[in-house]
Amino acid sequence: VLFRSAWLLLGLGCVSWLIGQLHWNYSQLILGVGIPFPSIGQIFFSAFAVFAIAAVLQMPESRERTQFTFKHLGNIGLVTCCLLMTIVLGTLEPALQTRVPGFYLLIAVVHTLLVAATFLTALYALWTYRWSASWMPMLLLVIATSVYAIVNVVYAQALLTNTYLAADLINVSWLVMFGLIAVAAHEQAWLSQHDQRELPQGILAHERWLEAVIP
Repeated sequence: VLFRSAWLLLGLGCVSWLIGQLHWNYSQLILGVGIPFPSIGQIFFSAFAVFAIAAVLQMPESRERTQFTFKHLGNIGLVTCCLLMTIVLGTLEPALQTRVPGFYLLIAVVHTLLVAATFLTALYALWTYRWSASWMPMLLLVIATSVYAIVNVVYAQALLTNTYLAADLINVSWLVMFGLIAVAAHEQAWLSQHDQRELPQGILAHERWLEAVIP
């Protein structure tokens, strides 16, 4: 039941994104607004991050929680510092140079922080919980949210510096993100229909080492 509610929340997040995208398309194609930012559609884009975080936190532990080590703490600190530096250099600095209105900048920073929190939440869940015999669905979600975090910074910078174009190649990255989520959901559905055997302790130890070193 918990797994169903978790994936339902993630599905609602995708629906929220779709609503935001439809509003964006309507503003551009029907109303003739070049770049509809900020707009009411931004709420639905940001809601995706909230739904994704809630979905990850809702997923149950299939085994006991493993001990949180200094290696995990160091990696989280490293990832957090890199994300904060990217936000400052990729969003705040260009915005201040181009004299973006404070309200626009606030929306961009809040949305970027939500996106970064989505990635960190998924990464924390992968590091500190012992998932089922196959941890591929959670790993795919981590990769998807990492794509989400990286591309969003580039997207926010382009918006704030008025260099964003609807035909930019970077928009393909959103398809990659949602494709990874779809593959993760398919993998989880397959695992739920098949018996999952416990993995040998040696393999589990290598799993934990890989999870900690990936960043």
